[in-house]
Amino acid sequence: HDYVRNSFGTLNGGMVATLIEVAAEHAARARCGSDLVSADLSVHYVGQAGSGPLRTRTRVVRAAREHAVCRVELIDAGAGDRLLSIGMVTAAKF
Repeated sequence: HDYVRNSFGTLNGGMVATLIEVAAEHAARARCGSDLVSADLSVHYVGQAGSGPLRTRTRVVRAAREHAVCRVELIDAGAGDRLLSIGMVTAAKF
């Protein structure tokens, strides 16, 4: 949809960050068994999305009862799993 495209016609950076944040929150909640929300987000933009579909790969790097740190990769599955962005997210209980 045009609402989430940038001037290059690909997914805008804000949507990329949102996808990474949501993927990390889901992984953190599943691992810790409680409602955790993003408290810190760092994103490295590596490439631009093609036609997609886009997928996330998430790994919980560290987890405790009240927080988790996750590494999320956003990939373009339609382009041979080409890496688009890498995010580190700390999710915490508030």
